[in-house]
Amino acid sequence: MEDVEIRGNRTTSLRAPAIVELFTPVSNIFTFVPDPCDTRNVNGGTRPTVRQANCAAFYRQFNLNPNNFTSIAVGATIPGTSSGDPNLQNEEADSETIGIVLQPSFIPGFRMAIDYYKIEIDNVIANLGAGDIATGCFDNTTFDATDVTRANSFCERIVRSADGQITTIRTGFVNGGFLDFTGQSLDLQYTRDLSEFDWGLKGRLDLSANLFRLRQLENSNNNVVTTFSVNTQGNAKRQYQYGAQYTLDKFSIGAQANYQSGVELVLDQFRTGDSQDLTRLESQWTYNANFTYAITDDILVNLAVTNLTDEEPPFPVGGLGTYDTLGRRYSVTLDWKFW
Repeated sequence: MEDVEIRGNRTTSLRAPAIVELFTPVSNIFTFVPDPCDTRNVNGGTRPTVRQANCAAFYRQFNLNPNNFTSIAVGATIPGTSSGDPNLQNEEADSETIGIVLQPSFIPGFRMAIDYYKIEIDNVIANLGAGDIATGCFDNTTFDATDVTRANSFCERIVRSADGQITTIRTGFVNGGFLDFTGQSLDLQYTRDLSEFDWGLKGRLDLSANLFRLRQLENSNNNVVTTFSVNTQGNAKRQYQYGAQYTLDKFSIGAQANYQSGVELVLDQFRTGDSQDLTRLESQWTYNANFTYAITDDILVNLAVTNLTDEEPPFPVGGLGTYDTLGRRYSVTLDWKFW
């Protein structure tokens, strides 16, 4: 079929550890630790029953009252170390893509491409933080309840005093867990010379649309707690871009529209004061415009307006990831080809 193209590939790739990840020297740090066995945290986490059982063993070993144990490291920084690991292994990624491209001969200038993407990365190199270590220790089904301080490899990174308080913690780069990504995209393009129609118009019209849907984005730094990121800040489930450009002789004018769907508000630092009851950020549209004039075949002048309607990031986020924080702005560029 001349109008249809089916494409796809399947690959396995490796990423070797970077020099920083391998050989960062041991450095001293001060950090908070969200101790899971603090009375305020023991019923939380993604595996509350596992955490409660493991913390019960912790209370027994250190002869603590589970009803009033307060971990100092939750509210005050404690000393620790951070470093690279010369024994890190390669990351390994398996990726699959499959798609179809349609260019029907009965619609000149039209092209449509639909693609599906799937990427799975194992042995992900991660900078293991205090939170990853704490949850990796107590939210873990692999846990030796007879020796809490060495219950698993994560617990061994935490040093406690005789009263159960954390005195130091060892963070740094490790081969952590995984990252799984799945998405779909639809790309539409239509280009026509308007003189081909019986409208009495001249010039060329270019229309485009790129629609992306995020199906899956999951990762774990410690292979114990999984973070589900679809529909969270910076990872909108639906992300669309539309464009239109009209060109006539030396002039060209165009506009772009960008859309991202609403997302769940999961970062607690934004839930303060007037925003403490908000659980979701609203969807947003932003618009750009441009005008280009060819002074000669070698000299182009372009005027661009970004965020034409001066949209602000959705409340209460002042600026995060894909949200524009600068407002409406203008730029003028000169493109001069010397050869």
